[in-house]
Amino acid sequence: MVESRLTTGSGGNLSCLDRSSGHLAITPSGLDYFAMAAEDIVICDLDGKKLEGRHKPSSELSFHLALYAHRPAIGAVV
Repeated sequence: MVESRLTTGSGGNLSCLDRSSGHLAITPSGLDYFAMAAEDIVICDLDGKKLEGRHKPSSELSFHLALYAHRPAIGAVV
C-alpha cells in the first residue's frame, strides 16, 4: 500500500477474517508498514477481544468488525 502510494507510514489498516474460526487478523496500531513483520499482526475474535499479538490492534478494529457483521460475503478489509 505504501509503495503504491495508497497510504503513508502507519496509515491505513488491513484485516482478514476466517469466518469458520471467527478469528480476525488485523494490522497493529501505529506501526510503520516497513517495520512490520508477520508476528506483529494481531488476532482478535468477532467481539474485538485480542487473542494473540504483542501490539494493540488497529484503532479501526470496530469499523472492520462492523463491516464483517453487515457484509457476510467479505473476507478482508483494506
